[in-house]
Amino acid sequence: MDALLFTVVVGAVLLLVAFFSGLMWLRSLIKGLLLGLQGGSYNAERRVSSNHHGLELLRSEDEQTEEQDDTTTSSPYTERGVPRNIHGSELLINEDEETEQPDDATTEQEYSEQPQDGTVCKRQVQGHDLEDIVDVTERQGAVSEIGDVTGMQCTAYVTDSTNVRILNVGANSVVHYGMQEEQPPVDDEPPTPVLCIVHKPTGPITSLRRRSRDPDPEEDCRLLFGVKSDVISNELMTLTFSENLSNGIVGTDINDPSRRYLIDVTSISNVSSSDDHCERPSRCQYCPLLPDPSQITLTKNVCGFWLRFFGPATTFDVTLGLRVATLRHDETFLESPEPLPSDSETIELVDEVTISIETCNSRRRRKNNSETEVRDRDGDDLKTTRWKDVWIHGSKEMTDSSCALVPRTMSRTKRTGSLKTKTYGQVLSRLEMLGEEGKWAEFDYFSVQLVKTYERKDVDLYLVVVLEQAFAEYYKRNLGAAVTIAKGALRTLKKRPADNSTMLAGRTYYLLSAIYQVARKYGVAERCMEHAQQALSDFEIGEDTGNACYNKGSLYTDMIANDSCPSDRMFDEVRESLELAICHWRKDPSGCVAHQRRAHTKLASALLVCDSQQGRARTVNPRNVEAARRSIETVRKELWQGMPKRGRCRFLLTESDLYYREKGYTLSQEKAEEARNLAEECGFKLEADMAKQRQVVLL
Repeated sequence: MDALLFTVVVGAVLLLVAFFSGLMWLRSLIKGLLLGLQGGSYNAERRVSSNHHGLELLRSEDEQTEEQDDTTTSSPYTERGVPRNIHGSELLINEDEETEQPDDATTEQEYSEQPQDGTVCKRQVQGHDLEDIVDVTERQGAVSEIGDVTGMQCTAYVTDSTNVRILNVGANSVVHYGMQEEQPPVDDEPPTPVLCIVHKPTGPITSLRRRSRDPDPEEDCRLLFGVKSDVISNELMTLTFSENLSNGIVGTDINDPSRRYLIDVTSISNVSSSDDHCERPSRCQYCPLLPDPSQITLTKNVCGFWLRFFGPATTFDVTLGLRVATLRHDETFLESPEPLPSDSETIELVDEVTISIETCNSRRRRKNNSETEVRDRDGDDLKTTRWKDVWIHGSKEMTDSSCALVPRTMSRTKRTGSLKTKTYGQVLSRLEMLGEEGKWAEFDYFSVQLVKTYERKDVDLYLVVVLEQAFAEYYKRNLGAAVTIAKGALRTLKKRPADNSTMLAGRTYYLLSAIYQVARKYGVAERCMEHAQQALSDFEIGEDTGNACYNKGSLYTDMIANDSCPSDRMFDEVRESLELAICHWRKDPSGCVAHQRRAHTKLASALLVCDSQQGRARTVNPRNVEAARRSIETVRKELWQGMPKRGRCRFLLTESDLYYREKGYTLSQEKAEEARNLAEECGFKLEADMAKQRQVVLL
């Protein structure tokens, strides 16, 4: 009986246990189904506290709910939501569980230093590892809790996220996830660099009388400047300076070598309206002033220009320009081992500064009395006058532009004998016209008749005709025959002295200089040019002295065109020589209109630097291109009438060069073709070869 009762009691207990177990299982099943269907999210927060025995106690759901409001109001970061796991429960971080994580897990203190852009969380659920990317959205509200975490162990790894924030670092830390707020894009425009004038002249600058090659610190004035990154900057940019081919300064940024700054003199204008400038124009020369590493000559990051003034007192406006050149990476063009400057750089004018400089006439210091007796030019009469008046009267003659070739103490020698007659002018004009028109058969016949007529009758006219024959061979490209005829003329001068031996010798030497220039024997050509200038140094201003100056400018032009790195001073020599030649020809009684045309054309050609392949590859200052255009327009408007075919051919070649520099390649090709046809028609071999070279480049 007792055994039966015991069996019944045990069965009842087992049934109750099974019943309650079934209820618990059913409850869990229903709860899981509801969570899965609704996809609801439960906010949870677990507070973990450890007693001194190391046991972890979970607070009751009611207590956590009461503490939720306090946590929500006390933390300013709780606006951002807590990420959920795949079942809707929340990621919980347990300090004791983190101590059991693998070695690659980071501590809570390290979390706050991690970059923030996304979170990969590993979770272990019932022995299986799950990985997923936490998608974080901003939600308003407090952190709620979930009570049932039985059977789930959560482990979170935080990696490289700017959206992870750890509150109250310690055992009860809470990790919040959220996306970083997007900042509106800000268009940061690069600052515009500006020129900063460091030093400029404060008083009138004395005009000089001597043209020295090197700058004189005592007499020349300086303009010093630097480059600032923007207007509000207080420091100059750190640049390394160098001199470019157009007489400007290139500054390279040390911090960014791809950025370069071009500083040059964009214009020099004479703002004075004095009548004295019509007779003696004022001029200004300049050259770059760079810091010398071997000695302390300039302040750090400062460069400048030397300025030298000539002529009567006036006021100049000197404009400095700042251009920025940046490397241009264009993938549409194939990379070449030697890229052209136009393909690799884009230049933009960003700043200009104009400075007014006043000049004054120089004054001689004399210890003599202010009034004394001086003789007049004839030496007959004595008169009392002031030294100042005498000096002013004499200075107007000695400062004439032609005095560069003539010692001031010498009187000028004039043509004598048959070279002062009308016959000389008629013979020379006829021969020059036939040669310029390319009528070589008529030229040869006429010159031979003249040689027979004057060979024994008049040495001066005979040598004039012989030298014109040498010029004809030079234009025909028969350089050997031209040299033979010219040297024969020099031997004749030694055997049979003429009335104008000095003038004829000078004419022969500048002819030899032109011949050797075409043969590219520049050393011999320069020596012949010096002999010509020495022979004509005391001769009257006019055609021959102008030709000597012209040949000097032509020689330097050819040297510049065939030199890979010419000196900038050679450009100044060319311009000065050709302008001086024009000045001399204007003094000639005939006016030498044909020679003036030739000089203007040569000046434009020298400024454009297109006579050789090396010259065409070089970058030309836009200021030089504009000056060349002015010379061409002068010929078109003032000197075009009566231009012979040779001069027209040279003019067409120069126009082709101008269009080439202005990127008008079609017009440049047309002008070169027109010049070639005209040269071949007239038998100008020299001009025909020059036209062919231009066509090859333009193809």
